[in-house]
Amino acid sequence: MSLYRRLQSSPVFSRFLKFGFLGLFTTAFGIGIYYILLKMLHMNVYLSYPIQFTLAVSVSYLLNSYFNYKEKPYFKGWFVFLYSYGVSGALGFGLLIILKLILIDWDDFIIILILAAIKAALTFFVIERVMFSKEKE
Repeated sequence: MSLYRRLQSSPVFSRFLKFGFLGLFTTAFGIGIYYILLKMLHMNVYLSYPIQFTLAVSVSYLLNSYFNYKEKPYFKGWFVFLYSYGVSGALGFGLLIILKLILIDWDDFIIILILAAIKAALTFFVIERVMFSKEKE
């Protein structure tokens, strides 16, 4: 059986693809929330970050519960999911502070787009190194 056929029939690979597509949707959703908070409501970027982060992770939890893991969402599961993304959130907030210091005169929304690109690249790197490192050996 070819590798392609084995991957097609693998439930783990299927979940990984769904998780990736949901991640793209959640990223777009998060950027939309940033646009509303920063451009339409003129909110401070440091206040908008935790609001957007909580909303985006919550949407990700709901979508992954229903479409990826076929489980009914519940409060404790949401809290654990949110907590597990805490490191990413803290790292993102730290990067936001650094970008704001470096790019002093830049628009906050542009800085947020740069931050989203950096976080996506870091996520890819972690997934590549942690999840698929054994395949390369």
